[in-house]
Amino acid sequence: MKKLFIFFLLSNLIFSMSSEEILTRLDYNMTPESVSYEGEMIIHREDKKYIKKFVMDAVGNEKSFIVFKYPARDRGTKYLRNGKNLWIYMPSTSRTVKISKHMLKESMMGSDISYDDQTDRNKYSTLYNSEITQETPTQYVLNLIRKEGEEAKYYRQILWINKNTLTIDKGEMYANSGKLLKEFIVDEIKKIGDRYYITIFRIDDKLKKNSYTELILTEIKLNPDLSESIFTLKNLERK
Repeated sequence: MKKLFIFFLLSNLIFSMSSEEILTRLDYNMTPESVSYEGEMIIHREDKKYIKKFVMDAVGNEKSFIVFKYPARDRGTKYLRNGKNLWIYMPSTSRTVKISKHMLKESMMGSDISYDDQTDRNKYSTLYNSEITQETPTQYVLNLIRKEGEEAKYYRQILWINKNTLTIDKGEMYANSGKLLKEFIVDEIKKIGDRYYITIFRIDDKLKKNSYTELILTEIKLNPDLSESIFTLKNLERK
């Protein structure tokens, strides 16, 4: 009986938080009710580097608006996401194009980041079932499997969660077949108010050779008051 008691005590100590509690806190950090920031996208291809700059506003789980500012050839290109709908405005032709649902996994601006990666704000706890598979002194390792009926962009994810901040240190994204698609590595986290927010990270596309994209976020505002008029086709097509 004594040995059994010690076993249960140690089990509770080993996994001091449940996977659901960890995801809830992770969601709190990563998906505030609204967010606004400036972004610098650094695309690495072989020995070449391409830099793009943009501004992003987002509210709720489904609305986001992105305007590219640099380089000159991309200036004025805009993206509007509302639910599963995505529109792109191209200033060179003054045309608005709606991206079909199956195209959301395609590359944004030639980067390793997909339209879905950048514009989707659904919460992990909504999309995935989770379990803790390992715990170290500094990290929880979570295995996430897409919930039945949900439309998560990846079937499975493995997340290494920082115990101090309850944010992601590293992530691996897998297809239904088990193939590793992308790797997500965090380089910097900042505390903003009572949240820990990822400010510098990189995404490696494992289906491409010698290819990765860094993203640096600055001028971050969490829970700003954003007008609904931002997230409209009228605003998208405004010159």
